[in-house]
Amino acid sequence: MASVSPGFGATHVDVAKAWRNAERSFRETHNLPEDHPLTDNALTFWPGDEAIVISYETEGPATASVEDTARLLAAYDLTCGRITMPYANLVAADRGKYIDMARKVITAAGMSRAQTPSASTPAPGPAPAATPAPVPALR
Repeated sequence: MASVSPGFGATHVDVAKAWRNAERSFRETHNLPEDHPLTDNALTFWPGDEAIVISYETEGPATASVEDTARLLAAYDLTCGRITMPYANLVAADRGKYIDMARKVITAAGMSRAQTPSASTPAPGPAPAATPAPVPALR
């Protein structure tokens, strides 16, 4: 957690230190080496009036976000010439198509948190609630 001054906000140094502490803690919790890339949604940044909280889930590994996957799919299509503009410039309907496809890709790859059980797989019990891990405060 980075401290925030009501009049001036948080300094870049405080935020950077808190982010490094959160990343280090996340890697230790999930046994990830330093050179292993983190998914885009591994850490969550929560700005507030008195503190900035950086948190992550401890109940399971981070998963790919739908938005990031949609952007990757569109970037691939742009590289291959299937589309002529980047994802950010697409109209909402076209972005929606990429989001729908991203959900299908995430589910097919087994990266979805809420997967539909198959007939041969027994349905699991209720999922445990996500618990944000505490991040050491900076002083």
